[in-house]
Amino acid sequence: TKLNKLMHLNSLVEKGEKLLKLGSLCKQFETQGEKILSDSLIKASQFDGKDENILQVLDIFYYRLASINSSTIFLKNSLEELKKENTKLIKVFQFLVNQ
Repeated sequence: TKLNKLMHLNSLVEKGEKLLKLGSLCKQFETQGEKILSDSLIKASQFDGKDENILQVLDIFYYRLASINSSTIFLKNSLEELKKENTKLIKVFQFLVNQ
């Protein structure tokens, strides 16, 4: 029916928007990841077990950990915002369909 077609089209639009947003985020994180890896990669031959090398490896590890944690927080916040926006859009859509 007409309502089912409208709902299907609405879900396709939402999925498309999500894909665009996720693609943008992935591109951003890939670029950041490439910078982190190229700047901080220590080859096994360079690591001799000395204290300064251990500190360097730990520094890189904690930098990456902090980056992951901040990305996780950002993505959780984005998810909450998208859920709120989705709820509002559903209400608007239902209002328009009922008129």
